[in-house]
Amino acid sequence: MARRKRLDPTELAANRPAPEAKSMGMPDAAAPPIARVAGESAGGGARALAMADEAGRLLHAIPLSSINIAHLTRDRISATDDGMQALRASILEHGQRMPVEVMQSDAQPPYHFGLISGYRRMQAVVELAAQHPEDTRFTTIKAFIRQPDDLRGAYVAMVEENEIREDVSHFERARVALMAAQAEVFESVEEAVNALYAAGSKARRSKIRSFVLVVQELGNALTYPQSVNERLGLRLAEAIRAGQGARLAQVLSEGSFEDAAGQNAVLDAALNAKVSHAKPSRNTGKVSYAKPLFEHRLPNGATVALHRTGGISRLEFAGHELTPHQAQMLAGALEVILESDSPK
Repeated sequence: MARRKRLDPTELAANRPAPEAKSMGMPDAAAPPIARVAGESAGGGARALAMADEAGRLLHAIPLSSINIAHLTRDRISATDDGMQALRASILEHGQRMPVEVMQSDAQPPYHFGLISGYRRMQAVVELAAQHPEDTRFTTIKAFIRQPDDLRGAYVAMVEENEIREDVSHFERARVALMAAQAEVFESVEEAVNALYAAGSKARRSKIRSFVLVVQELGNALTYPQSVNERLGLRLAEAIRAGQGARLAQVLSEGSFEDAAGQNAVLDAALNAKVSHAKPSRNTGKVSYAKPLFEHRLPNGATVALHRTGGISRLEFAGHELTPHQAQMLAGALEVILESDSPK
């Protein structure tokens, strides 16, 4: 019978592996759980903010002086005094509730942004800043910074917002399409109308193209262009195609109208008058436009252009609303220039 070997306790101790030495602190490679969670949360928050800013969902307070309000040609010709007064009163009492939309611009300093939409709101804040210089609320304006693909996208965004928020006339729609084409944002008026009013029906775009003729021929002669309704505008476009544009412009230039009703009554009478010497226009197809003989862009984004149609020279100032005082100063300067250039 085999004998079992008795193990000595000292031999067991000698063969046992030494215990692993462990530090009482945390391992170098592992951070405390709460610190790791906080770091991941901060990193995720920063990424979310960056994505929101890139998508134009982050609200910014931008100095008024750094935004070019005339960056785009607006489709609204003017705002009523009552409407602007109510808007200023609301912002003064409750603050600016609805942000404007801007895009980064490469315009000359001090402008770093160009206004896309929210013209009336920004105009109201600018006026409040002038009326209340001590109120720091009106040194900046709340704005979303959008990143449209190009200037075309900016025009589309501006038109889309105004179509929702404002009662825009066909004349104003046609005007912004024509001026966007003249500024070479679009290759033609046809393309401008199709892009800016893509959400509208084909019939609606056709009416806007007809109104482009009215803007071209009678835009500067009309005292109340926004009051030209759809029926009157389409009749005017038909008459212009028939060669009546110069006659209608002369009728308007000879009249003095106290209100829109008087202007439209004169136009209606002129359209009803039988004229036998008019020659039909060959432009019965797509709407086109004549490029200006001279065009100059000012530092604030506005443009000055010289057009000549049928022996009539027309100086067009676009991209900025002239005040009566500025128009008077401009007329005085033109008078001096014309007198100095006239033959002695």
